[in-house]
Amino acid sequence: MSCQAVKNGKVKRKGKPSIEWHDDSGKPVYYCYGWADYGTEDLIETCSKCPKNVIYAQRDLEAINEK
Repeated sequence: MSCQAVKNGKVKRKGKPSIEWHDDSGKPVYYCYGWADYGTEDLIETCSKCPKNVIYAQRDLEAINEK
C-alpha cells in the first residue's frame, strides 16, 4: 500500500514504519506512525484516515484473532 499523504502532496516522504505483529506465517505486518500537525500535535487528516496507521493495528489484530 502506498502512502496517501505522499501521493496527495501533503508530505515529501513516508512516515516511520512499525512492525505491530506477525501473521500466521511469521511475516511482519507493517504499519506507519504517520505525520503530526505540529500546531495541534494531532495526526494530519490523511494519516488519521489511513488504514495502515498504527492507530488501527489493534483493531486489525483483533479482527484476525476472531476468525
